[in-house]
Amino acid sequence: MRGKEKGLIGLMRKRVEIPNFATFHCIIHQEALVAKLKDCELENVMQLVVRVVNFIVSRALNHRQFRELLAEYETEYGDLVMHNEVRWLSQGRVLERFLSLLHQIREFTASKGRVEPELENPEWIMKLAFLTDLTCHLNALNLKLQGRDKHPAAMLGVVTAFQNKITSLFIPDRQFVHFPSLKKTTLDNPEMLQSFSYDTFENALKDLGKAFESRFMDVMKYKEFFTFIETPFNVHVSTLRPILAELCPDRGSVESEIVELQANETLKAVLQSGEENFWHIVPDMDYPALKQTVQKVMCYFVSTCTCESTFSTMNIVKRKQKNKVTRAHLDILTRIAVTNYKYSMEKVKEQLAHFRSSQH
Repeated sequence: MRGKEKGLIGLMRKRVEIPNFATFHCIIHQEALVAKLKDCELENVMQLVVRVVNFIVSRALNHRQFRELLAEYETEYGDLVMHNEVRWLSQGRVLERFLSLLHQIREFTASKGRVEPELENPEWIMKLAFLTDLTCHLNALNLKLQGRDKHPAAMLGVVTAFQNKITSLFIPDRQFVHFPSLKKTTLDNPEMLQSFSYDTFENALKDLGKAFESRFMDVMKYKEFFTFIETPFNVHVSTLRPILAELCPDRGSVESEIVELQANETLKAVLQSGEENFWHIVPDMDYPALKQTVQKVMCYFVSTCTCESTFSTMNIVKRKQKNKVTRAHLDILTRIAVTNYKYSMEKVKEQLAHFRSSQH
């Protein structure tokens, strides 16, 4: 599919009739890959957490005894959560639950003769608390990126805001204002601050920022034009020149039409009135080159969220209990399930009754 030479993308790039063929990685998938925090010192923390959780949960006897221990302590959580690589948000829940039940986990592993010295190490515990907070921030970012009808400019704005948080809020934060789990851990155990080294956390945050820059490099170069589509009267034409040179062969015509569009007070008033389909109103005769470029960019898919949610809906519709559903039925039922159109079943029944009566 994505083969450089023989895959779909490689073949499309070779076609003369499709110049400057643009490809993107899904923004949500890219964020999920960044959130794995690979090649990072904190990765060892997550590996130990997964190992201990699997030791407790994957064995029936251990699992039952551990839940009984939690019931005796009357803890907030009654069980641990297993990590699942496929479920993007599971890592945050696993870490949060593990940190909350750390005392009981230490007691249980010791009773089973399993020695994990890191569970008693103050430095490792602080790394665990930091990783828990950082993963919660990344999960919140992932949720903001999900959903239907997300404009690329808005999605890239959310990613840029998170990158700014890393440099402006997270790295300078020595009071743990943005890391509540880490702050609570140090308040409950002040002696942990003696073994605290902020360099590890700062390096992890800097590596995270670099990972964002690397992962989103391909789509970020289109950010200005995505913003222009959303707010065409607030973007200066000079900021669009680099990307226009790649998008269209006749850059001069597009730039001229952009200046003419931004001077059109009538269209500006239409956009300010809250018109959602602004580019449908822009006349093709007056702005042919600009309209064609905008339509081309609006066809770009920077997220596969709609496709994947539709596929999940189709799987729900076509359960094994519905083994008599034909492909035609599946197509119709899936369209009904995913459409934004608000239909009235009462009117459908009335029309159907009228149709049947007219046949007699």
